[in-house]
Amino acid sequence: YCPVVEFGLVGKTMHMVDERVALADLETLTQIYQRFIEDWFAQGAS
Repeated sequence: YCPVVEFGLVGKTMHMVDERVALADLETLTQIYQRFIEDWFAQGAS
């Protein structure tokens, strides 16, 4: 086992079949995730 972090959007429809999010929130989440991945691999993922 290892540490786990859940990263995503939250809202009233979270985990529902018809889950919906604002496009602006999805774009922000995408930018955060991209920055995290870039930083992670820039450090050699150690």
